[in-house]
Amino acid sequence: MTALRPRRRIAATGILSTGLSGLGHLEARVIERLWDQGTAVSVRQLRNAFPELAYTTVMTTLDRLYRKALLVRRRRGRAFVYEPRCSRDELLNEMMSGHVSHLLEASGASSALLSTLVRAVSS
Repeated sequence: MTALRPRRRIAATGILSTGLSGLGHLEARVIERLWDQGTAVSVRQLRNAFPELAYTTVMTTLDRLYRKALLVRRRRGRAFVYEPRCSRDELLNEMMSGHVSHLLEASGASSALLSTLVRAVSS
């Protein structure tokens, strides 16, 4: 019997420091780097920031982030350039809204979730 892997959780500090739901460690590192760049970059340009990785690894990681709708991809010459679809704060807001909506749906008529949220915001 194989052991289950623990789910990753969002840290209050360093949005991607412990990973996002659905993102691997490398994907989190790459999107953090793209946010720091502030401009669209090609695989080759981004690869310079990760000398320990193969070109194809960086390319695959960018493609996965694009398919997860976290990146915008445009053709520049013969290559694609990538940039984040939204800022760190916008992504955190989307994720939090999604999680809260899911919890509200799951709790049904229970007021426990709402009272917990009110307590958390108050403190």
